[in-house]
This record gives sequence, C-alpha cells and structure tokens, in this order.
Amino acid sequence: MSDASPSDAARRAAATPDAPSGHDAWTVDDFGPVPGDRLLLPAATARRAAESETDATVQTIYLCSEPEGERLVRWTWIILDDGRLLEIAPRGCALYDPPTVLRRGSGPFMELAAQDGALVRFEERVRAGVWEARPVRLTLDRRSWRLTATGTVAAQRLGPRPASAWGQLRTSMMGHRRAATAAPRPWNIETGRTGTGLATAAEDGPAEDGPAEQDVYFTLVGQARGTDVADRLSLGVWMRDLCLAFGRRLGDTPRAAGLEIVPRRAPDA
Repeated sequence: MSDASPSDAARRAAATPDAPSGHDAWTVDDFGPVPGDRLLLPAATARRAAESETDATVQTIYLCSEPEGERLVRWTWIILDDGRLLEIAPRGCALYDPPTVLRRGSGPFMELAAQDGALVRFEERVRAGVWEARPVRLTLDRRSWRLTATGTVAAQRLGPRPASAWGQLRTSMMGHRRAATAAPRPWNIETGRTGTGLATAAEDGPAEDGPAEQDVYFTLVGQARGTDVADRLSLGVWMRDLCLAFGRRLGDTPRAAGLEIVPRRAPDA
C-alpha cells in the first residue's frame, strides 16, 4: 500500500508526499494499539465531537504486507468493536464504516467484477500505461469513484477473528503485487480469480496455515465533477465474498489524524 512502484503507479494520484516512513506503517508515531485498547478517534464533524463515534475499542489487528520489488510494504488494519476499520498505511490514515457484502450478480458486484467491470479495465489500462489518461470511474452507493489501486495482501492476525466480513481475511500468505506487464487473463466472477495475481479470492471461507489463494484489495477515491475528493475513500477486499467499505481520510500519520490510545486504568489495589 505504498506509492513508489512503477507497476502500481495508479496509487500516486491518491498518495501524499508526507506518508509515514515510505513503506512501513506498522508502527508510526508510537501508535501501536493492541486488542482491548480503547481509542479516541477524530469526529466527522465538530457537531458530533461529543458523540460516541469518537470512542471505540480495538477488537482485532491485522498486520498486513505485500512485496514491492525487493522491499516489503507494511500497513495495519485495525478492526474496531463496532465493525469499523481503521487503516494505518504509508498513504495515510483512514477510517472506514462496517463492510457491506456485495451479493453476486447485484449491480455493484457487476460494476466492479464483471468481465468488463472496473477491476478488469483498471488492470488492462495499467498494463497499457494509460491509467492516467483513461482513469477508471464508476458509481457506487449513488456516488462517483475512481479506482486507484489493486493488490494482494498477506496478514497476521492479533486478537479474535471478527464476526463481520473482515473475519474472512486470510492470515498466512505473503502478498503478491501483480506485475503491470503480466499477460491479462479473464476475470472469473464466480470465483473472483484471475491469472494475474490481482484477485484469487477464497472459495472455502477464511483459512490459515497454507491456503493456496490470496485475498485482493482495491482502493477508490471519491469524485466530484471528474475531480478527486481526497478525503472520501473506499476500500474493497475480495475474500470469500466481495466486501466494500466507505470511509474518510483522517491524516498523514496517527498524530496528524488525532488518533490516541486511552491509557488503561491500573487495577484497584
């Protein structure tokens, strides 16, 4: 989830120049919560600053990675007890709503995953080197979006498997960034598989200790009259199901985003 590889140049439009430590965002600003920690999160608006949205408990942490040439890009997906996902990544910090499972054959599913869907078109344009001149745009949740990145994810899980769709994430394989020069192959909308490494979703549910498939993620940025709305983001992950979450950018780093870990109270003597 970085922005430096020519094979993943589409990330650059969503990148910020001050992303944390370039390629490693597992520990930034000494922000390293563990399951059970309570977090203070920035409110969406000043009007909601006193509401419970600003207070959440960490349920599960996924330490995620994927190779970028000889380097390893690392980021963290923190699952909160209300199903939201807090992302700490080289491209910055974001907070996403609980995920929605896209039913196979539904309009949003086909918009993304059909043989001529957004994900296939994005892959083809990256390989052809025309992703900037011909950005892939689509409509989801009655809003306009631009596809900015795809990749596969390796994850280590700390804490219980989430009951939400995030619990489908596989936790035993190294990620594999698809090469922009790989020969394109058809996208199978029944299994979510391609021959490029873009998406090889699991057919048998979450697995650990040596599954043969990998989970794919993809990212989108909001659009208004053809221009990026940098603070409006969306994250998709194809695991057993194709899941999508909408969210907002918080800042370049945990400190800049106003993220805090609430100190634990010492037990009474």
